Amino acid sequence: MVMGEKARQQRLAALQVLGHIFRFDGSTEDTERDSLRTFGGLELDDAELGGVLGEPIAFEDSIAAVTSKKVRKLCLKTARLIAHAHHSLYDEEARIALVRDAWKMEKGGDPEPHRNRPTDIAELSRRFTHGEASAAEMAQKIRENLGED
Repeated sequence: MVMGEKARQQRLAALQVLGHIFRFDGSTEDTERDSLRTFGGLELDDAELGGVLGEPIAFEDSIAAVTSKKVRKLCLKTARLIAHAHHSLYDEEARIALVRDAWKMEKGGDPEPHRNRPTDIAELSRRFTHGEASAAEMAQKIRENLGED
């Protein structure tokens, strides 16, 4: 299915929001760039992605450019998932909250990245209670989440 021009423009605008969130720490990791390259069904090569992320648009203006509720929801979900996958959830959370607040979205509309993930401590806890995971695995996961490993 070919994406319409309006839908593509909304996704590109949301991609700029995501770029602002993940450049805030001074750089964009390769794994973050890989996730952004395919955001919302976009299939961008390195040059196209660099062009979108390199456009000098103010953070507030990029937020205002995304008017589609569906794309806003997808943008927040993607931001949380990327931040969680790269163990930078707390570093990026303030920027994500700014976007969510600007769009007047409830945190419930921002899907938790932890649900249904095999690496999540909740899943490990479930496995532990069912005798499928050891106390050592549980302790290791808690240390990882606290940044002690």
